[in-house]
Amino acid sequence: MYYHLRIYDNYHPMDESEAYDQGSFDTYTQAVAEAKKIIYESMVYNWSRGMRLDDLIRQYSFYGADPVILPVGKGILPGFSSRDYVGTIAEEICIKLEALEAP
Repeated sequence: MYYHLRIYDNYHPMDESEAYDQGSFDTYTQAVAEAKKIIYESMVYNWSRGMRLDDLIRQYSFYGADPVILPVGKGILPGFSSRDYVGTIAEEICIKLEALEAP
C-alpha cells in the first residue's frame, strides 16, 4: 500500500477543480511529513507582522492549503488532521516570524 497526498484549498472548500495532487509516498510517515511541510509553508505565507495566534489560525482556515492523505489499497489510516496540526504550530510560527521581523 502507498499513500497519496491531495491538497485542497480552504478558500474553495469542496471544489475538486481547485484541488491538486502532491504525489504518492511509500509510507504514511512520509506522507504526513509532506502534509506538515505544506501546512507550515501555507501558514508562513499567510502570516503578517503583528498577527495574533488566533488570527493566524483563522487565516489558515479561510485561505490555507489543506492536505488530505489517501491510502491507495486496503488499509486504515492512523488519521492526520490539518486543523489539529495548525493548532500545534501556529504559536511557534508567530513567535519565530515576529522575531525575524523585529528591528
